[in-house]
Amino acid sequence: MPLHETLGLIGVAIVLIAYFMLTSRRWKNTDARYLLANIIGTSLILYSLLFDKNYPAILAQIVWIAISVIALAKTRRKTLSS
Repeated sequence: MPLHETLGLIGVAIVLIAYFMLTSRRWKNTDARYLLANIIGTSLILYSLLFDKNYPAILAQIVWIAISVIALAKTRRKTLSS
């Protein structure tokens, strides 16, 4: 299996584990671990998609990363101001 596919699968695993942790209430949606897992996982998926072009999926990953980065920044700002 090519490296980009392996990294893409690792990214999928990270995103699914993060979602499991959220739905099992072990993490909150504002938890930095959850947001970082989303950023890392979707970045790995995005990397794999650059080799096997799927433009709708690429767009979805970019938006997912942007949402997670914005949420992480807001969470960090809130934590620092508290």
